Amino acid sequence: MKRRLNDCSVWVVGFVLALLFASSGCGVRVTGPALPPATCFSSTVGNGIIFLIQGYDGLPIMICSDGGNMSSGVSGRGTSNPPVQKSEGYAASQDGRRLDWLIEKRNGQRTTCRLNNKEFDLQKGTLFLVRTKEGETKIDQLAQDLSDVSPNIESFSAFAKKNSAVSTLLEIVEEEKAGE
Repeated sequence: MKRRLNDCSVWVVGFVLALLFASSGCGVRVTGPALPPATCFSSTVGNGIIFLIQGYDGLPIMICSDGGNMSSGVSGRGTSNPPVQKSEGYAASQDGRRLDWLIEKRNGQRTTCRLNNKEFDLQKGTLFLVRTKEGETKIDQLAQDLSDVSPNIESFSAFAKKNSAVSTLLEIVEEEKAGE
């Protein structure tokens, strides 16, 4: 009888330990310093909108979309357990055209960039031109130096005017000088 109690006690103790182990989480947790949220600045330029997201691997990421008078929204956050930087946003026009984006950096991993649920490799470029006219969305990814672009309307406008692909997309028309 004494032997049976010991066997039963072992089972009870094992069961209690299993419950404690399961409730405390048995997975590996990655912890580290909290990553700050990425910053995002957006502005209407010409007949479109430009988003500049900064904070991922030190790379500025620019998204230019056509379709003036678009409403937009942006959210960002940084966490420490696990270390993550995340920024998501959208731009939507009154006629139903829409662009959704998600950019995420997990500590020690590459940055993930998704536009309308399609993933892009940022090693191939950090400038995205999004065409939503004619009923379908077309996204072009370009390798472009964005280090001189600041998060303000003047810098956005100057960049867009200098870059022919961006100025064409956003339908930026230079004012003609009087008398010419």
